[in-house]
Amino acid sequence: MKICEDFITNSSSSSYICNVCGSSEYAWETPDYMEHCEWGHLICADHLIDILENPDEHRNDDWEIYSKHCPICMLEVLRDSDLSAYLEKKYEVLKSEVFAEIKKINKRRKKLYDDEYIYYVCQKFGLTDDELLVEIKNKFKDYDNFRDYL
Repeated sequence: MKICEDFITNSSSSSYICNVCGSSEYAWETPDYMEHCEWGHLICADHLIDILENPDEHRNDDWEIYSKHCPICMLEVLRDSDLSAYLEKKYEVLKSEVFAEIKKINKRRKKLYDDEYIYYVCQKFGLTDDELLVEIKNKFKDYDNFRDYL
């Protein structure tokens, strides 16, 4: 199965996954109830209800949702890939170290997933998701600054 956050050429169909909640849709093109923000985050209608009621007021010329209406861009929700990169930079725990621990349990594993890395680092340093979100919101004024740090 292909996972798509944007248009892919030469593909038959793809899974479109909400970057906030993880709900997915298998379709030929982006479902009508999912929208991209200016940063390309794909967000389902459950997280964009106010925006979808008056869509023209909240979109730019490219028909993307303004980042000020995106829960990820507003640092209200973090994607696993962003949080994983943040933890790796701040706490300097190598992904190879975490993967080695996982391989001890399952020698056949070929890949380390972001959520596994996040869980490992949070356990090691006694962190919670809520604490991390507050820390990141206080440290960065917006998603642009956060991405620049990464």
